[in-house]
Amino acid sequence: MGVMDQRLWQQFLQQKIRQPKRLNWCPLLLLWLPVTWGASGNNEFKETVAFAGITFQSGKKALPVRFPFSSSIVKSEKLNRHLYQAILKKPPQNFTLTASILDKDEGYKYAATLLLDSETVSTEQLMIDHTPWFTWWVQLSAQLLIFDVESSQLVFTHTLPVIRCKDIDEAPPTEAMIRQRVSDMLANNVCGKPEHLLAHFVDYLHTAPPPGKSNLTQFAVSSVVVEEKANAFIPEKFKADDMAVFKRYVANQLTKAMAETQGIAVQPYNADLSVLTMQGRFSGGEQTYNLILPKPYYKVDYTVRGFKKVPFSKNSAGEANYYVAFSRITVNKNLERGDELIFSQPLQFGQAIPSSSGSSGFAEWVFFEEQLLSLIYKTNTDIYSDTTAFFKMQGFQRKQKRGFLKQFEALKEAYKSCRL
Repeated sequence: MGVMDQRLWQQFLQQKIRQPKRLNWCPLLLLWLPVTWGASGNNEFKETVAFAGITFQSGKKALPVRFPFSSSIVKSEKLNRHLYQAILKKPPQNFTLTASILDKDEGYKYAATLLLDSETVSTEQLMIDHTPWFTWWVQLSAQLLIFDVESSQLVFTHTLPVIRCKDIDEAPPTEAMIRQRVSDMLANNVCGKPEHLLAHFVDYLHTAPPPGKSNLTQFAVSSVVVEEKANAFIPEKFKADDMAVFKRYVANQLTKAMAETQGIAVQPYNADLSVLTMQGRFSGGEQTYNLILPKPYYKVDYTVRGFKKVPFSKNSAGEANYYVAFSRITVNKNLERGDELIFSQPLQFGQAIPSSSGSSGFAEWVFFEEQLLSLIYKTNTDIYSDTTAFFKMQGFQRKQKRGFLKQFEALKEAYKSCRL
């Protein structure tokens, strides 16, 4: 969230002056407030929102661990400036974005930021026909946040699409290869396609509602539990700090799935559901900023119950194993008098995955992770119709099916109340 230089600021003002608007000077707020004229002749005042650039969900000490590539790329490639220039070409429709320094003492009530909430890089080795191969992938996820600068309160959030690229090579990726991939996904392309994280942010900012009219009836992932049966298959890099890395990974996947498939307002995952820590450039310098999260109206608890591998078939051409992921998802209404249960169901998903007869030493996590991610997304899509293969896979008895459908009606009402 660097400070915009004088040239960019003049460019911003010139663009606004060319538009058919009047500028009124308000000495009490010390702000330039643009006025647009409606068909009725009444003045429509737009909020002014400070551009807070790109931030990271963590404090400064955690940046090298949680965002080793993207944090340095944002700084070295001047992506804050690049992002602001892109916004100038497609500015917000419902408020005015200013390039002034974010400062509580400057009279700005609201600020907007692109918050990166996860950067995940995974490399796994597998054997195919006695030959080693390496599958590696990079995933970035982020949120558009608008917050009240004076009170440090979140007032609007929109989950951006998760972007992910996956490759299989004969050698493990170098650090330079990973860095280039992250750089492309941030501001150039995703696996060769002309989409990237900054472009998604500009698109959603263009249609974001005025800060004062935001929907704070939100969902939030309250907790992720990993049961003992799942531990044996989870890579060591995910087990650090009492599974904190893996829990954050699962929570982000679940949050994105709910936001993308249901179009609901969600909060960024935070372990204690109270304060969101952001690292970025505020008031001209690098700072850690603590943002108070509003109490979510619905809390989601997710349990990774375990993984299971079952032999499926074997012949001279090869073999296939059935890889299954098991979970439980619970949704509670977060009331002052205590939680009110809305939905709680154990769910599972699995697929038969073939391999050649000469294969050995597979990194099992490659296949289990695929089932887990599919399970998370199908939990928010295919489960809502009792005719889908996913629903039938749950093996509900008649009484269980009636109980599920009754809970599902309550969950649909919860989603409806949180739609953006």
